[in-house]
Amino acid sequence: MGLFSSRWQEVFFSTSAQSFFRGQNVLREHGLPFKTKTENRAFRESSNHLGGRSPMPGRVRFGPESGDEYRIFVAEENAAAARFLLQNDERTDG
Repeated sequence: MGLFSSRWQEVFFSTSAQSFFRGQNVLREHGLPFKTKTENRAFRESSNHLGGRSPMPGRVRFGPESGDEYRIFVAEENAAAARFLLQNDERTDG
């Protein structure tokens, strides 16, 4: 079974590394197994424009505003519980 088969469902998406790590901690604290996927947009954008052929080379950003994507997946049978925990955590954090 692969990571992205129908038995794993995405329960979290963010462009904030801080909330991504907080989400992982919430699931760990409650004993829910999970898998993650991250995508570095700066790397992807730079590899799309190898050799300096970028129409807008100044658009690549680094740091917290980089647009990197963070996703958390849980087993299908744990999806409802994980979503509930993650949503409650967001409400209590402000």
